[in-house]
Amino acid sequence: MNWLTDLLKYFSISKSFTLAVFITSLALLVGPKVFPQAFGNVPVEWRWVVVAACIFSFVLLATWAVTDLVKVAFAIPSRLRNNPKFNPLTEKERVFVHFLGLNYPNDACNIDRLDHSNTSKLEFLHLCDSLQQKGLVLVNTHSDNLVSLTKSGRDYAMEIIRQQQKT
Repeated sequence: MNWLTDLLKYFSISKSFTLAVFITSLALLVGPKVFPQAFGNVPVEWRWVVVAACIFSFVLLATWAVTDLVKVAFAIPSRLRNNPKFNPLTEKERVFVHFLGLNYPNDACNIDRLDHSNTSKLEFLHLCDSLQQKGLVLVNTHSDNLVSLTKSGRDYAMEIIRQQQKT
């Protein structure tokens, strides 16, 4: 019976395998009724296994889908709240995104190497945290000193650069 617990454990972590089991078991249950020439009936003594696999895999897939939907639903207000269109950037944030766009469009900027005469490193770190919440920069997880623009950050920097070119 150890193989059964291993199989159930594998089911619970593999979404693609669980989807394949669901589709296969559903085809074995519904196939003979819809396409009798292509599918043979499942033997009566094995029908419970196919039904159990179908129900179990469906419940797992539904649980994963609901979990993902809940995550997306809770992320939407945060994204809207931090979106630069609804929550405009401060002047310092705009200047920093502009600076990163011009000098580090797809590289990481090391905050330690910047001039701290007008803005302290602590202010830069706070600025980067604020911009990361807005989805414009990514602070390196291993070193807070390394900051890079996200795709939306590059888009926003491009927008700022275009606005400056028009004036």
